[in-house]
Amino acid sequence: MLNIAETLHRWCSEARPFALATVVDVRGSAPLPVGTSVAVDEDGNAVGGISGGCV
Repeated sequence: MLNIAETLHRWCSEARPFALATVVDVRGSAPLPVGTSVAVDEDGNAVGGISGGCV
């Protein structure tokens, strides 16, 4: 999540609504580890990613 922290801080400062999803568990193999996050604002702008590009 540290890779998107600056953007999230800015969105909070702007009072911009957003949703945050974070990987909390992995079973088997996964492209990215637990703690990886993605955030999407109300306009559909996304920062981060949880798929590793395969989804």
